[in-house]
Amino acid sequence: LFSDILVKLYNFARQEGRLKLSATLAMADWAPIELVRELALDSFDIAQPILAFCPILNDDTLVEVVKACGFDHRATIAGRSCIGEIVSESLIETED
Repeated sequence: LFSDILVKLYNFARQEGRLKLSATLAMADWAPIELVRELALDSFDIAQPILAFCPILNDDTLVEVVKACGFDHRATIAGRSCIGEIVSESLIETED
């Protein structure tokens, strides 16, 4: 329930608030995955810390970001220290 409320409130957050939230949750292993997903799909400035560092991002979310977002998002995902085979394949399919 807590996660659902945060995701709904996130849609009303201002840019500054989203940036602070992204920076705060980037290294958190306790963050709600639904909220982290929203951050990862946001504009690159907001998504970058999450995509680069967040330990709870799963392959499904990373593949979704690869398919839905642009080159900068994909390049950041490619630079993660450990990505799975499915994520690697989806990155290759983009031909970037």
